[in-house]
Amino acid sequence: MVFMVALMVPSTLWAAGCGPAEEPPAESPANPTATPPEAVTPPSDPPPEEDPCEPLIAEVTEVLNGGSTECSETADCGCYSGGMGPRSGCGGIANRATLDLLGPIAVRFRATECYPTVNCAPWSCTPICEDGQCRNTGGRGGLAGPQP
Repeated sequence: MVFMVALMVPSTLWAAGCGPAEEPPAESPANPTATPPEAVTPPSDPPPEEDPCEPLIAEVTEVLNGGSTECSETADCGCYSGGMGPRSGCGGIANRATLDLLGPIAVRFRATECYPTVNCAPWSCTPICEDGQCRNTGGRGGLAGPQP
């Protein structure tokens, strides 16, 4: 009797439509429209977005690496803001030609809402031309140095 029950269960399920799934029709001369299922390719991750600040930091680095502190008078000297990459540090002194190149980059750096790359204490900038080089007499920490 056990043998009969085992044979009855599969045939009952098959009759109720619970049997194995039917295979899709294969392409044959009798069924020329059958097509194999297409392979599904998982979506790829989008490429990482470029940091808009990196090119600006590279520009600052290039200008400062090629810049100068040479001067002939105090009007030739000025200060630049820091925090625009490791090379700019917390700011510094440069000659007018270098500052003219840095100014527009600093404007774009702020307009792009780039974060300062370093946190710096306040400092005072009072540039002078001394012995053909731009120097700061203002010192750090907001304390003004001697004025010429």
